[in-house]
Amino acid sequence: MQSRIKDLMNQMYGRENSQGVKEVNNTALDYNLLSKYTAFVAVDEEPVSKGDRDSRLQSEAAQETATKSANDPFSNRESSTPAPNKQSKTANPLDGLHR
Repeated sequence: MQSRIKDLMNQMYGRENSQGVKEVNNTALDYNLLSKYTAFVAVDEEPVSKGDRDSRLQSEAAQETATKSANDPFSNRESSTPAPNKQSKTANPLDGLHR
């Protein structure tokens, strides 16, 4: 059925129409396939109590923040680059670079 969706999409190339979109949607939904017009959403069916939900949300938020910080080169975490010489009023931008 993926080939059917591909064929339908090729037929509509450059001239998308409502009937073609409807056929792609119906085919994708009938066979649980992803298409340009369909999407999948994951739903956790496990019941969660309010306390569990709140702690899970806090944990997910903390994890997301940690991930963003790890990927952000401008975050305020400690750097492995040594601090500039405190005796000098202006720091040499090349200090701390490995040569």
